[in-house]
Amino acid sequence: MKKAAGIACVILGAGLLTSSVHGQTLDDRLTLLTPLINKTWEAPMPEIGEGVIRHVRWDVINDGNAVKQITEIEKIGFRTEALFFWDSENAAIGVFSLSSNGNFFRGHVREEGGKILTTGYAVFPDLKLEFRNTFEFTELGTCIDRWFTFRENEWKPGHVFELSELK
Repeated sequence: MKKAAGIACVILGAGLLTSSVHGQTLDDRLTLLTPLINKTWEAPMPEIGEGVIRHVRWDVINDGNAVKQITEIEKIGFRTEALFFWDSENAAIGVFSLSSNGNFFRGHVREEGGKILTTGYAVFPDLKLEFRNTFEFTELGTCIDRWFTFRENEWKPGHVFELSELK
């Protein structure tokens, strides 16, 4: 009997820990991010190598006041963490992202033409570039992630990933 009660406590405790992340009420000012959150997305990266997969997880954190995005490419040891939050100074969704290679970006998020648009500046060890990153949702349930940087007086395309929700 004690063993069954102990197992039930462990199961309930694990459920409470999980629901405390996923059961948080998202700040109304962050609802633009709703199609992405509490999901894991993945996209193959054949240009890097066979079997290389990009995983992107979006979770509500800090009592619903922020969204944390974790991007991992396990086969090459790459990781990025980004925090999306309400930037009251600019009355917009703010974002700050830091990658395992030392690159970071900061900017703001808004809706544009039915897409989630992030704009700002990406900072590399010896370079600072203006960027645009869009997330567009398809009828098939995928999310197209497109990155652009402003160089030589024009927007130049970077990565394009078709992310599928991992079930």
